[in-house]
Amino acid sequence: MKRYIALCIAVSIVGCTDKKPAVITPEKEIVSDTVKTVIPENKIEPTLLIIPGESIGLTSLGQSAETLAKLGRADLSDAAMGKAWMSWYSKKADADGFKSELMIKTSYKDSSMNEKVIKEIRINSADFKTRGGNGKDQDLARIKLEFPDLKVVAKYKNTITKAVVQVYDDTNNGIGFEIQQDGKCIAVIVHPKQQSTISEYLVLHDELVRL
Repeated sequence: MKRYIALCIAVSIVGCTDKKPAVITPEKEIVSDTVKTVIPENKIEPTLLIIPGESIGLTSLGQSAETLAKLGRADLSDAAMGKAWMSWYSKKADADGFKSELMIKTSYKDSSMNEKVIKEIRINSADFKTRGGNGKDQDLARIKLEFPDLKVVAKYKNTITKAVVQVYDDTNNGIGFEIQQDGKCIAVIVHPKQQSTISEYLVLHDELVRL
């Protein structure tokens, strides 16, 4: 993509496409508790698709941590007790001062402690979308049409804007969204289904408060 080519390459492991996501028909009716509307289904390129509980681009939960060597040296990392968080940043910031970031958490696959795998993925690039077309910069109201079970689970203060950000999570489906006070999404987190996104989230934001 034009804005975040470097990050697209990283999250997709093997690269990304310059083709824009295309809207296809028929349209899909999505119903929430309070709103019934029709929004178009989106055909997103696999390298840019967010799949709840599974993957972002071609980076998947359960994937061996050894595959991350293809991304190069992480720009930022934090590790302890067999767990690690690593971040890769784009070179340029967007109009709001945010740098596009791919953040990945790894830990042991199981109690045998023989292999480390990807446990959680976070992205703040607007190029990556769910099948319903949701991601960074989308309104919370629209996101809830696709994920009506979202609930606020935590909050933190943005280090750049100083505004409070709320973390919404759909635990059952394995996806979370960071939402600013203006209702806009600034990041998406994919995590295992039936597991809260904040179970290992404190390392992301020191000021995170569980709700």
